[in-house]
Amino acid sequence: MSSAGQTSTCTLDDLRIAARYFAAAEALLEFSKTTSLLPPPTSAPAAPPPCVPAKRPAKSASVRTAQRGSAKTRAMRATNCELTRKVQRARARAALKARAAAIRSVANRPATPWQVDIQMDVYRYITPYPTEPWLDIVGIAVGRTRPQVKHWFSNQRQKDVAAARKAAGERGKQALYADLRDAEVDGRRLRLRPGAIAGVCATVAWTDDVFQQAVDAFVKIRQ
Repeated sequence: MSSAGQTSTCTLDDLRIAARYFAAAEALLEFSKTTSLLPPPTSAPAAPPPCVPAKRPAKSASVRTAQRGSAKTRAMRATNCELTRKVQRARARAALKARAAAIRSVANRPATPWQVDIQMDVYRYITPYPTEPWLDIVGIAVGRTRPQVKHWFSNQRQKDVAAARKAAGERGKQALYADLRDAEVDGRRLRLRPGAIAGVCATVAWTDDVFQQAVDAFVKIRQ
């Protein structure tokens, strides 16, 4: 954990430490390596004799109509699946927001060292700019409200900016978060640490569920 006045950058040693924290993501990586269930390919048909051009049978009008209909059906199914995913994400976010809103914490109470550790893990290894759903996930994990978690991240960014400017002027400030990478998470744009992209998104894209598992892993390590 970085102390006050020190820049919380993600060094190579930090990434090696973060690799141990992503125990939950390892299950997703293993899942992506499972053997394909597709049947083995059949043997290729014999080639036609030389000088005898292979003829493609003409498709009847009924076959062409059936193919157009099946293409439309596949497009409709894809659209329905996307709508279903959007509805599911909206319901999950609503449930998450309700859980976060139920947290009761004194507004001006400072975070405990354990709560700071969990928030700092997210800040250093995943992102210094969590969006509202991720703020809720962190808040539920540490028992703090969304405004409290949001305020902590804002304060930490300000501390790091001040330290970077003091050490290297405006160039230090500009370089502080220059290595963050854009990523799409459940329809939202986030800026993630390079170590988070290389560690998880190399095989499995970030989602709210993946972030929840990462935070759970942080909590388990810190217990």
